[in-house]
Order: sequence, then structure tokens, then C-alpha cells
Amino acid sequence: MVALLRVNTLFQIIFSSPLRWLAGCSGELDDWSIVSLGESLDSVETALISIAEDGHSLLDPSLDPFAGIAQKQLKFATWRKERAERTWLAHDGKTRHACVAEALSEARSPAGKGNAQATERVAALAEAMANAGLKKLRCKKVHTCTKY
Repeated sequence: MVALLRVNTLFQIIFSSPLRWLAGCSGELDDWSIVSLGESLDSVETALISIAEDGHSLLDPSLDPFAGIAQKQLKFATWRKERAERTWLAHDGKTRHACVAEALSEARSPAGKGNAQATERVAALAEAMANAGLKKLRCKKVHTCTKY
């Protein structure tokens, strides 16, 4: 369960949320079209190929499939920065936590012993999820991609 939570956290933070933001805010972006969104899917595919080959690459802090888009799209870069820096107030009413940044850090390089013990299972699950993602991304029936 710990490994599954780590992998799901990483996929959500690294892939799902940025891709959903781009899809939802396409109309607000500069010089953006359906072709641009296709390029973002190409970046996702490249990252998934790497993860499918070695699940440990999901844990690499340099894995950032949307870095190139953030360089071109100021609004997206701003969203990413604000998301990483956003804090939530703890129940004590005083302490603030950067939950996304802390969750990403713990999922990639855990400080907790139980989380650390699950790392090899994380890599194996990451490979399986990346392969499933590639299969879906390349499926002609859902028309996500036309080049296969």
C-alpha cells in the first residue's frame, strides 16, 4: 500500500495535474493550439518510456516532462511555482506546510523508514503503470495519438 501511494502521488503531481491544467487552461495560453497539447503528450510519452524501462527514473528529481512548456508559457510556469510554494495551515492554526512540495519530496526520496522500505516495490509498480499508460496513450481506439 505504501508503494502504491508513493507511485500514485508521483503520477498525480508529475503528470496528471499539469496535464489537466494545460488542457483546462488552453484558451488562456499564448501561442497555444491542439498541436501544442500534442507536444505535451509527446513529453509525457518520453517520460513514460523512461519509467517503463526503469521504474527508478520516476524517483529522479530531474524528471520534469513539462519543463519545456513552462519555459514557453508564463502562465503555466506561474501555476507550477505557486503550486509548489502553496502552503496549508496545520490544525494548530500556526504551522504552515508546503504539502505538494513535501509530498513530492517524500514520495521521491523518503525520510520515513516505512516509505524507504517500499522503494523497490515503487520502481516495479512505476514500470507497470508506465507500460499501462503507454498502451493507453498509443491505443488507436481512443485516438489519443495518431502516429501509432
